[in-house]
Amino acid sequence: MNRRIYRGLIRHIISFCKSRDYTYTYEDGLYETSFLLEDAEQFVDSIKPKYQARDYQIEAFVHAIRAKRALLLSPTASGKSLIIYLMIRS
Repeated sequence: MNRRIYRGLIRHIISFCKSRDYTYTYEDGLYETSFLLEDAEQFVDSIKPKYQARDYQIEAFVHAIRAKRALLLSPTASGKSLIIYLMIRS
């Protein structure tokens, strides 16, 4: 009704528009690309967490920061609390 859509659906909307040759516009800044994996590793080193962050945890952290909003699927005992802690500290 207000010509807006949930941010999490943007990929699906773009795909839909491209498949039908529709034109679309969206606000810039929906996805942050300047936050690099190296930046995340330096950040993790700077806060010195109690447990060492694993590669997949840092990658999940980077994905969440870049997307500004994300759904992360993480199995039991994979360190979800550390990922959340990193996001909150950032």
